[in-house]
Amino acid sequence: MDEVIEKIVAEAKKQVSEFGYSDQWQILSEASQRLEDLGHEALKLEYMIEDMEGGEE
Repeated sequence: MDEVIEKIVAEAKKQVSEFGYSDQWQILSEASQRLEDLGHEALKLEYMIEDMEGGEE
């Protein structure tokens, strides 16, 4: 698993290396959010959890 993460991080660093630091931050922050969303989706699929509306927790 660590090897996959290292490959993803290395590729992300390579892809943003030509941008300025502010743009790198913006790109990497957006990528981070999207990866987090994918992680949440994977957990929902694993445990078959439906999205809960506010107040139903």
